[in-house]
Amino acid sequence: MKPEMTKRARRKAERPAEILDAAFEEFVKNGYAATRLEDVAARANVTKGTIYFYFETKERVFDEMIRHKSRAFFPELGSYAETLEGSYTSRLHALVVARRLAACVRLRRAGAGLPPEEILPR
Repeated sequence: MKPEMTKRARRKAERPAEILDAAFEEFVKNGYAATRLEDVAARANVTKGTIYFYFETKERVFDEMIRHKSRAFFPELGSYAETLEGSYTSRLHALVVARRLAACVRLRRAGAGLPPEEILPR
């Protein structure tokens, strides 16, 4: 029988996703070049050192954020995100456009009266 996770272990397991969600908001708000990891840390309510515990560099935060956001809203986008090339700005733009497209598809399918399990995941 598997012991339940302690509150501390659960928080530690959730922290990378929280950091990546905060990073997404900062990258969208400020762009790649102007985003500082201090701002990501403040948004995620962690220290800058905590970010470096999970991710070696700002570039790694960005790359993992692309993967994280891709899986969250459109599973097939994971492979799409890995094909993105170019500057950080162009890759972020492509991800935002793809996310909007996935949301439109979800809304369209929901409007077609499909059952919830057939509507694309968020």
